[in-house]
Amino acid sequence: MWHDARVPEAAPPELTVSDIRGFKQLRRVAGLLSFLHDNGCDRDRAGNRELHYDDYVLLVLLYLFNPLIDSMRTLQRVADLPEVRRRLGIKRFSLGSFSESCRVFEPAMLQAVVDRLAAGLRPVGRHGLLSDLPGTLTLVDSTVIDTLCTVAEAMFLPLRDGTGRHRHAWRLHLHLDVDRHVPSKWELTDPRNTGKSDEKDVLRRTLAAGHTYVMDRWYAQFTLWNGGTTSRRRAAATSAACATTAPTTCCTSGR
Repeated sequence: MWHDARVPEAAPPELTVSDIRGFKQLRRVAGLLSFLHDNGCDRDRAGNRELHYDDYVLLVLLYLFNPLIDSMRTLQRVADLPEVRRRLGIKRFSLGSFSESCRVFEPAMLQAVVDRLAAGLRPVGRHGLLSDLPGTLTLVDSTVIDTLCTVAEAMFLPLRDGTGRHRHAWRLHLHLDVDRHVPSKWELTDPRNTGKSDEKDVLRRTLAAGHTYVMDRWYAQFTLWNGGTTSRRRAAATSAACATTAPTTCCTSGR
């Protein structure tokens, strides 16, 4: 019965420092993270915390830069390599501390790091008809994120309510700066696309002067175009040569 015998899988080879990528970029980011070091230390009355917020962010980025790091244990082993510790200034961490970190550290503090990195980006230039559009060209849309809820559904939560609509999920509203190829604004809401989570209402709250917004026709609404004139920024949103029945709609905002 040899065909029923299972051959044990070979253990994956240990990663070495030559397998690791992104040191140059991570060192640059590390210089912006120092102000995060003491965040989340309020509970550490004994003063023995080893994994700090800045270290945690570097470890997560190290994982994202390196597809060969496929688990926390692999990340733990890589972080223990002397050359990695020397280049990034990180220490070996426990799996328990790493898992706890997402509840201890304040994610909103990373916005300041993102803003500083984004400020250094330069426009890449526009081509064709896009070069004639005024202001910052911004793509606007939203999408439902239900990946984590799919995992939860496998345990005990229903994902849909029988009508095909998502019940346990988030909706990500995103503004993409076309000139710099990076997101400029984002917001998470419930997935219903009504009330405070309606795409038009979210855009209305974030309208800014000096932008040309490109969006699908769901956003076509006269109160949205006129809403900018009563906002604190006095951003007058006006239709820009795009019919409301077209698949895509544009509007420009100014003062």
